[in-house]
Amino acid sequence: MNKNVRIWSPESGKIIGSPVVSSSKSESNRALILWAFSGQKLQVRNLSTAKDTQILLDLLQSESDELDAQDAGTAFRFLTAYLALTGRNTILTGTERMLERPVGILVDALRSLGAKIEYLNQPGYPPLRFSGFLPSQLSEITMDASVSSQFISALMLAAPSLPKGLIIWLSCHAVASGSYLNMTWNMLKTLGFQGSHQKNRIEIYPQPYPSGNFVVETDWSSAGYWFAMAAIAETADLYISNLKTKSNQGDSVIQEIVQNWGVSSVQKPEGVHIFKKERILPTQFSFDFTSTPDLGQTVIALCAATGTEGHFKGLKSLAIKETNRLLAMQTELNKIGILIDIDEEAGTCYLKGKQQITSESAEFDTYLDHRMAMSLSLLSFCLPVTIRNSAVVEKSYPEFWTALHQAGFRISQDG
Repeated sequence: MNKNVRIWSPESGKIIGSPVVSSSKSESNRALILWAFSGQKLQVRNLSTAKDTQILLDLLQSESDELDAQDAGTAFRFLTAYLALTGRNTILTGTERMLERPVGILVDALRSLGAKIEYLNQPGYPPLRFSGFLPSQLSEITMDASVSSQFISALMLAAPSLPKGLIIWLSCHAVASGSYLNMTWNMLKTLGFQGSHQKNRIEIYPQPYPSGNFVVETDWSSAGYWFAMAAIAETADLYISNLKTKSNQGDSVIQEIVQNWGVSSVQKPEGVHIFKKERILPTQFSFDFTSTPDLGQTVIALCAATGTEGHFKGLKSLAIKETNRLLAMQTELNKIGILIDIDEEAGTCYLKGKQQITSESAEFDTYLDHRMAMSLSLLSFCLPVTIRNSAVVEKSYPEFWTALHQAGFRISQDG
């Protein structure tokens, strides 16, 4: 984990090629939970190579009395529901940072459904001990979805196993990472699950988990870095296979975002063609990331690299990710003279336009956060960049540094 990479963007300012982009970690992790509930009858194809997905797969196959989800947040939340409702007797834990990430909303809901879950340390936080499941008579619950859509998705994936199914009422209007909740619903529909999804009411009927096949798409969160690179570059001509412009993944909105920088994308039979003929630098850009917070760091870095004034909101959930991402971006961009104003409580960020980078090179910390590493690598178009602890990209996009090299970036590694 302690290796650093030094990055220089292509000297021509052009970015071309067919970069390998990993399969969707989000789709893969949802599919794996359905695979486990189906008794491994569901066949999942094109599974992500991301570390988080491999951790989840290993833990679903493990018979250990203690399961370590490490830093895999989605895996931890989904496993919490799976272990609770299957009556598994075990302990679920994770890294030091994972033990700081709240899970009380999900645990309370599962307890009300009949799960026996005990906090082993601080109430509301991991680690958790599971000691059986006796279904209650409850078939409706109310959830605060403003903290994390993963709590809702975890329940949706487990709901068909309940004797009466489940009705979930959402008590807030602004659902955090709402596009991921929609992804869960669309995957369930694709696989034939019955139920309904309205604005603040989700119902999943009791039903057997299917066999059959599910093919995981290419990951739009990872593809987003390539769309941002195309936006920063002088010109661009890229092709990403198995990517769909019309996707269940909310982060596909990046293709609309980068149109402001002159980037176009077209669906081809086997993937998406991304191209830009001239460099366009918008003076300002604003966006609400409530449904797609994983794009936040990418677009902040894009605006910093192109001198674009940025007004962003909907980033409140970034405080409870692998690190406090808003604060981390503010700290790292300040190293090169780029100042951003953040309001962690409100989840907003303001980046003044036309700021000048004051450094000739930069060394960025990643805070053990994969999205910090990949987002900050975009600044290599402006100056040589060193990314510390570069192996963190294994969490979601293990091929990232190799793909950069193949696209014409110069990469050196030390440590």
